[in-house]
This record gives sequence, C-alpha cells and structure tokens, in this order.
Amino acid sequence: MRLYSQSAYVLTIQPPKLSELERLLGDYEIVARPQPAEDVHWSITGPALMIKRPDEPEHGRVLIDVLPERYPDHMGDPQRDPTLFAAWEAGCFGPYVFPKAIARAGQQAWLWKGASNSVRMHAGCIRMRSCTVAEDGTEAPPPPVRTEELMAITKLANQLSRANGSVAYFNPNGEAIRPPGFVNKAVQEFASDGLLPIDCWTNVRVVAFEGEDVSTAWAVMDTVGMQQIDLPDVEAWFRRGRFEFADIDQFLRGVQDYMVDAGDVLKDKDTILGPGDVDWRIDRVEHTGSLPPRPVVRLTATDEANVPDLFEAPLPPGPP
Repeated sequence: MRLYSQSAYVLTIQPPKLSELERLLGDYEIVARPQPAEDVHWSITGPALMIKRPDEPEHGRVLIDVLPERYPDHMGDPQRDPTLFAAWEAGCFGPYVFPKAIARAGQQAWLWKGASNSVRMHAGCIRMRSCTVAEDGTEAPPPPVRTEELMAITKLANQLSRANGSVAYFNPNGEAIRPPGFVNKAVQEFASDGLLPIDCWTNVRVVAFEGEDVSTAWAVMDTVGMQQIDLPDVEAWFRRGRFEFADIDQFLRGVQDYMVDAGDVLKDKDTILGPGDVDWRIDRVEHTGSLPPRPVVRLTATDEANVPDLFEAPLPPGPP
C-alpha cells in the first residue's frame, strides 16, 4: 500500500530551511511539526510541516519536508542501498514514481528548453506529499477527488516556489519539469477559467526508432502521468514520414482532454478520427513497453499494414 496519494517537488539550488517555508505558507493551517527519530532515514521523512489540505480540511493533509541533497533519481538498490529502495517501494517519493524520472523529464521537456540545466543546478528539494487521515476510532474517510487533491498540491508547490533559490517545479509521477512562472500562470488560469493544469501534471514524450529512411522510420509519442487522476496514458505509434510530431502531440493532448471530461470510456478496438483525417484504432494495453510500465490507450492509424512490434516485450509492472 502506498503511503501517499500525490506528490510534487520544488527543486532548489540549496536546501531551504523549514522556517523559510513556514513563512511562505501564508493562510495554510499548520497542524503539526513532526520531528522524526534520529535513526529515520531522510528518504522516509525529515523534520516537517504538516498542513491541512484546503480541498479536504477535515481529513486531507500535506507533509512538507526538505531533501538535503539532489533528487535521488536511482531510487536505491535492494543490496547496495536497501533503505532508499524500500522508501521508494513504499511510495515515499510519490505513488507513481519510477527510477530515472527526473532524467527523462529533463530530456523530454519540450515545453521548456532550460529544464536540463535546472536539473543539473539543483542541490536540494522541497518535497510535498498528500495523504488522507482518519481520527482514532472513526470510520475511514472517503477517497479524495483526484483532480481536486492534485490541484491543491499544485497550488501549494506554486506558493513554495517563492523560496530563495527555487529553480523548477517537478512532478515525478508525471515526469513533468516546469519553470515556476509556468506553474504560476497555470494556477491563475485555473482560478479564472477552471482550466486544469494538465501540462503541470503530465508530460508528452517522443521515442524515435531507426528505419531505412525517414519515410519508413517509426516513432512513438506518449503521455505519462494520467494515473494520478485514475486514467490511462495515451500512446501513438506512427511513421515519421507520414505524420508530423506537432500533429501527434496535439492529437495526444486532445485525447487526454477528452478523457479528463468523459472518463475512461475509450474501448478496445474502437476507432477515433485523428491526424491525416484517418481513423486510428484503439488498443488497450495493460503494461506498455516504455518506462514507467503502466496501462495505456495505444493509437495506430487503421490503414497502416504490418505495424512493427516497436517494444521487444512489455516490461513487468512495479519495481525492477
């Protein structure tokens, strides 16, 4: 069972002090200041602030602590670093975090050219983790509305991005790294128009495969991070010489938006109209071959023959 239901980070040039973060919290209600025992590993928790989550003040909480070093992208090893590995398995970094998330986020940050530089610069992290608690002797609280919970932690990350030395917002569950100004604008747009900041929660990525020439080479574009709102990611397989990356990007984002509004309604072997004004077939895949392993809605143009198996074999779910 995962300990936390959502997570977000602010990358910083140096680890900030909790006292600075407390000053930045403004109207957030601090309900506890947990102090872990000396033998508790930093990956589990450090000295922290616990606040009420505005979307669910009765049962929702966010634990805020500071990682005293760079984000641990390797996530440990069962033999060489078992404590960090166990913390990752327990969801101490977030519910859908997979190793090398920040490396992939920096490499695939098409919305921000400075992302890789921010990853290299950072030497500490503000970690925010959301959970739902019940008072002793009471019934378990209802599960949170995922979009409301994720919106609450995004607003909190935007507030704490004002800390000295902050260089980036990072959502490891969606492998999305964004400049603080991007997140601030997204929060403002939600306040004015109710537009969910999907681009803060998810990323769109490209994997190109070799072919004899560009007209026969294949590519995969996918989204990552939709599990945070209980939806599958979307994956398009296509020939690079036939479709433009920008058109596939727009297609994936449109399918994302449709599922956010309609729910998980796309059926296996159904078709939808897509780029090229052709129908694209839907295949429901339980575990895709790209990292992280997760369920996806795979899209392929129906008039393509002999589509290759672009991934040699699907990866097993969970930690390697």
